Amino acid sequence: MKMTENLALKIAAVFVVFFASIGMVVGGGAAICANEMGLYNASADFYIDVSDVSDGLSVLAADIAGEYLRNPDIFVSSLQMGYNAYSPAYSNVYMEIVDHEGNIIVSNTEDMVSEGETIASCMVFAVHDGEGGWWLVDSIGDGMADSDAVGGISVYVVSAAEMPPSSMADNYNLYVFLREGRQAFLYVAGVSALLLAMAFVYLCCGVGHIEGKPGITLNPQDKVPYDLYLSAMAGLVYGLAVMTYLICERLHHSDRIEYLLVFGSLMIGVFALLLLAVLLTSVTRFKYGHWWHNTVFWRVIKLCVRIIKACIRGLVNCFTALRYEWRVALAVIAFSLISINGGGPALCALAVTLVLCCLSANRLRRLFDGAEMIAGGNVDYKIEEDGLYGQLRNHAVNLNSIAGGLGIAVEQRIKSERLKTELITNVSHDIKTPLTSIINYVDLLKKEPLTGKAQEYANTLERHANRLKKLTEDLVEASKAATGNIKAELIPMNVCELINQAVGEYSERLEKSRIEPVVAIPEAPRYILADGRLIWRVIENLLSNAAKYAQPGTRLYISLIEKHGRLVIEMKNISRERLNIDAEELTERFVRGDSSRHTEGSGLGLNIARSLTELQHGRMDIEIDGDLFKVSLAFEALDDQMDFLDELPIDI
Repeated sequence: MKMTENLALKIAAVFVVFFASIGMVVGGGAAICANEMGLYNASADFYIDVSDVSDGLSVLAADIAGEYLRNPDIFVSSLQMGYNAYSPAYSNVYMEIVDHEGNIIVSNTEDMVSEGETIASCMVFAVHDGEGGWWLVDSIGDGMADSDAVGGISVYVVSAAEMPPSSMADNYNLYVFLREGRQAFLYVAGVSALLLAMAFVYLCCGVGHIEGKPGITLNPQDKVPYDLYLSAMAGLVYGLAVMTYLICERLHHSDRIEYLLVFGSLMIGVFALLLLAVLLTSVTRFKYGHWWHNTVFWRVIKLCVRIIKACIRGLVNCFTALRYEWRVALAVIAFSLISINGGGPALCALAVTLVLCCLSANRLRRLFDGAEMIAGGNVDYKIEEDGLYGQLRNHAVNLNSIAGGLGIAVEQRIKSERLKTELITNVSHDIKTPLTSIINYVDLLKKEPLTGKAQEYANTLERHANRLKKLTEDLVEASKAATGNIKAELIPMNVCELINQAVGEYSERLEKSRIEPVVAIPEAPRYILADGRLIWRVIENLLSNAAKYAQPGTRLYISLIEKHGRLVIEMKNISRERLNIDAEELTERFVRGDSSRHTEGSGLGLNIARSLTELQHGRMDIEIDGDLFKVSLAFEALDDQMDFLDELPIDI
């Protein structure tokens, strides 16, 4: 088995794509975040060194300025009493609010951290607009700055510990996670990308190849129109993307970070599999060739082209028809011109046109009916030509000529078959007379004292003379059966007893040929309408055929079954010679399964058997499967409750 045809490897490669996609995206995304935080160049030994901290402190300073400006007295008193959110008991940052002259208005610490100990800081300005309102100026980080704005305040926030403000705890946890696994993320992303590339290349090479089937084989998804498939996949991906975004938003706001990571990873794998399906079906279609034929767009184009061609063809046919139906065209043109003027002439033209159409339809119906009668086998039928004119009359003449020609051909064929049958019968009768004399004189010759090889010659002459006599009798019987010259007297017959009797009489000959008969028939009698002599000849021919041509040392299976109200006699055996011939051809005259013709037999047995079976309203079928030869005789079954017939003798 080729690797490109191994189904287990393909399934494993799909799983590799699923997990490798998750590893590459998660590992690569984490590595990018770690790089933005400076974790790969040692610029952020602590989280407070990260630029995110300055941004967070700037936001915090703006929040403090806003709360203070909304109600300065309450903000100052609550901070002094120690229950403000920025009191030392609740906050891990240092904060001061100073006026424009540099005087401290409020602070949550007695001494600000000196400049040398400051790790991260930020300051914002709030400026009085002169009308009772305030507005914030952009943040300035890492240092104090003077404010010359009259009536303004400054908010100075310092982070003097490794821990950032508590409002940034989630970002800090992410920082710790990325710092601990920054090297592992690179390895995971690299290895996953390598495995993903290998699995994808293997799947592209193996797609379309199935064990035991040469070439490229399309699966169900490859048979969907390509543009329709791409549209459906795009819609599915869009729907999944919207659903993923909504679920991730809810998980993020509910602080279910672990669920968010698991769900996000699974959706990455799902999107990877959808993309893989699109790529693989595209590769399969390109390998198969003419992929654009399996698109809705191409089919629409073909349909449009077909419609245009049909329209053009119709126009051409219309113009061509004018050569033959120019009278109709003139009538239509005249009717149209008269209709433009309207009035009484238009009504008259309409009436005339209606009458002409009805007459034409009636004449066409006569032609259609005549053609149907002739096609049905009535070759003596003649189409009435009176009332037909022009092309319709010519067509009727042609159809009548065809019918006459068919009648002559059928009559000649029947005459030929009759002459052939009479020739065979007459020649056979003429041969029988001298052949009988030859057989009688051979018998007399054998009664005389013979010496040397004379006795052997006499035996050979007798054997061939008897074979010629049998062939002559078969020819006569085949001719009579084919022409129906044999009269069948159909009476109810017990098929089970008939089969047992025939097998019993042929058992010695079958045993001599080393053929073991295996009979499987019902114990209860089964009846059919048949001629005892003819049905016996049919079964005798079949048993004789088995004794001549069956493989020695094999079995002959004979069974009687009932199918759809018919009794079927089946005989099956293994042929001694190769049956490289059609089953129906075996029933023709002088045709034998032994093409070399080195065995006895005339090639008429099966032909006679079929003719005699059909003469009794039965049917004989032959099947060939390798060296298995099977023949079936089917007759209409009579009612089972016919016990009074059991005692009737079988006329053979």
